[in-house]
Amino acid sequence: MKIKMSYLKIVIANILIFYSTLIFSQVSINTDGSSPDNSAMLDVKSNNKGFLLPRMTTTERDQIQQPAEGLMIFNTSDNALNYFSGQVWFTVNSVNLCSPVISTQPVDFAGCAGVNATFTTSANGDGLSYLWQEDQGAGFSDITDGGIYSGANTNSLIISGILLSMNNYTYRCIISGTCPPADTTTVVSLGVYSPVQITDHPYPQQGCEFSTVHFSVGATGDNLSYQWQEDSGNGFVNTYYNGYNTDLLDVDVYSGMDGYLYRCIVTDNCSNADTSGSAGLTVFTIIYINTPPANQTVTAGGNASFSVSVTGDVIGYQWEEDQGNGYAPLSDGGIYSGANTQTLTITGVTSSMNGYQYRCTMYGNCNVETSPGATLTVN
Repeated sequence: MKIKMSYLKIVIANILIFYSTLIFSQVSINTDGSSPDNSAMLDVKSNNKGFLLPRMTTTERDQIQQPAEGLMIFNTSDNALNYFSGQVWFTVNSVNLCSPVISTQPVDFAGCAGVNATFTTSANGDGLSYLWQEDQGAGFSDITDGGIYSGANTNSLIISGILLSMNNYTYRCIISGTCPPADTTTVVSLGVYSPVQITDHPYPQQGCEFSTVHFSVGATGDNLSYQWQEDSGNGFVNTYYNGYNTDLLDVDVYSGMDGYLYRCIVTDNCSNADTSGSAGLTVFTIIYINTPPANQTVTAGGNASFSVSVTGDVIGYQWEEDQGNGYAPLSDGGIYSGANTQTLTITGVTSSMNGYQYRCTMYGNCNVETSPGATLTVN
């Protein structure tokens, strides 16, 4: 029994020694039995076979979660070795690794005329130099420091006080190093916002009370905002009718608003503002009959008159007579006068007109109103 226990202890000890060797020892893979180099954790030797890295496509490579700095793979998409710098993947090619490799591309810039624009890039490599170029529409040309340009030979190009005429200019940077070839950034664009300019001013509007009228303004520029204003007689103040902050203002009309003025202040995102001309509002009121014509009794040969009293904007009156067969319009002449006014006068009434009826129709911009009929009695 003691012999068996001693044998078991020896076996366990050998197992522990074996695994500790695997965990803490250097590894040498070869066919000649040589020991690994002291500087290497893994020493692979062969004179007729190679070392095969993991092979994958660019898409598969980019799916590696949190790649370690220095991680290497063989990229089957472009048939090249790739290594991870800690930030980006680089391609190992036949060129010396001291050649420039861009790690940060410049980005587009958009701003107001007069502000400063900066384009920045970064790269890895030895002995880097930079050359920024500009394309105004006829091809790229080198930029030199001077005027509004600075940093033309650094990783950051600064344009001080961009001009509206530079809108849509494009830029790139050529980066050279101790080792060829040079690397060129992506092309980026400069956007310069156009200042606001009113092109269509609001027109005067007419409307009936209780209706809605519309004032509009047209303007050019970038990222425009609108503020309509109203002058009721004491100067312009901001108004908040429907659409007050758009290019179309809706105004609900009431009788007391006749003669009000409206204008719009249009502002761009560079704080430039343009104010439209003012446009007036004309309000037409609805016709209401206050006093209808009253019945009249006269002696044959006498005169009779019928009147109507109204409020509202009347543009025309038309008196009508009903002799028993329905109403027909009257016109001035003979015994009738004032057929198109508020008061109809009949001069020299005859006994045959007994029982005739009279009414008036008023025509306005907003409505048409007809009075009740009044009866003429002739004694």
